[in-house]
Amino acid sequence: MSRNPTQKGHAHEIQHTLEAILQRGGDVGRLLQIKADAVLSRFLSQESLVVAFQDCFVVFALVFVAAAVASFCIPGGDKDKS
Repeated sequence: MSRNPTQKGHAHEIQHTLEAILQRGGDVGRLLQIKADAVLSRFLSQESLVVAFQDCFVVFALVFVAAAVASFCIPGGDKDKS
């Protein structure tokens, strides 16, 4: 079973990793923590938007499938007009 890196227990590890990467890039002090928080926040926002889009896609797909099935149940669709 793979671990989800965005789980609550892993957020602290990810933040420290981001801080280390930013520190190698030359950031220091409080700015380092602020940038790491901003990057982590942006990543989590993007992930939540992707999950929300996937959920909406599934809901709309189910609605359209249900509508297609319901359209076959409408009487009078196969009658000849001659």
